[in-house]
Amino acid sequence: RQLPEAWMTPGYIARSWHLPPSEVDAAIGVEDSRKLFDRGPPTLERIAELEDVPVADLIGRLEAVLPEIAVQDGPAP
Repeated sequence: RQLPEAWMTPGYIARSWHLPPSEVDAAIGVEDSRKLFDRGPPTLERIAELEDVPVADLIGRLEAVLPEIAVQDGPAP
């Protein structure tokens, strides 16, 4: 359960927290992060630029909800 960093993708974070990628996408306010860019990974930094918000805001949203979402989905293996 790594804490989110700007270089991470929502999919990476989802795997780290053993969550469906859609829950991580919902936490940062996007529908499907995998479809946001034609080339390159959808990192939090790139998503923040696209959404015109500071990457620290996306990271803060995730840090606030990941522990709660993870508890709802069950303990980490």
